[in-house]
Amino acid sequence: MSKPEALFRGPIPGENYTSDVRNYPWHRPPDLVEYDEIVDYAFDKLTNEDNIHKMLALLGAGLDVSTLVGIAHLQNISRGKYSIDMALLTAGPIARLIQIHCEQNGVTVDMGIKEPNPPVTKDDVLRAMGLIDAEGNEISEEEIVEQAASPVEDLGQPPEEEGLMSMSTEPATQEEQDEMLGVPLMPSEEEEEVIV
Repeated sequence: MSKPEALFRGPIPGENYTSDVRNYPWHRPPDLVEYDEIVDYAFDKLTNEDNIHKMLALLGAGLDVSTLVGIAHLQNISRGKYSIDMALLTAGPIARLIQIHCEQNGVTVDMGIKEPNPPVTKDDVLRAMGLIDAEGNEISEEEIVEQAASPVEDLGQPPEEEGLMSMSTEPATQEEQDEMLGVPLMPSEEEEEVIV
């Protein structure tokens, strides 16, 4: 199949509105809609003996808790158990339950939550303002004034290079300007005699 034909093999815009919305479980209303129902359902599933062993095996192999909770929620959403919104709301208690099970069974786990940026300190602000140096020593007012009064380094003249993008110091001739603007060149008198 050629590329142009492949472009036209996709769904027609709006085709999804003509299909039966009951085709997939996530197109129907969820089975569980209350927060407490969803947490109880998840707790029942996680306290099942088989599921505890599977969960501990995955976490012992290096999977973090947030990924495991995400996988469980994805499965339940795809089965139509609850909505995406409720999955987000219940992720915290479920992750905490998993952490408690792991602590009881002696499995150390990574929660999968990255530490936030450290808080900004007074030294960070003073360093950004240029009032202290990298070691934390104060910069005197005279040094600040001296730095501000020092001239900026001369960047020098552009290199004398020839090329397409090199900067020219001379203005373009009238012929070059006409050529750049697309103005047709007038034939000289000699060329006119040859043409006629």
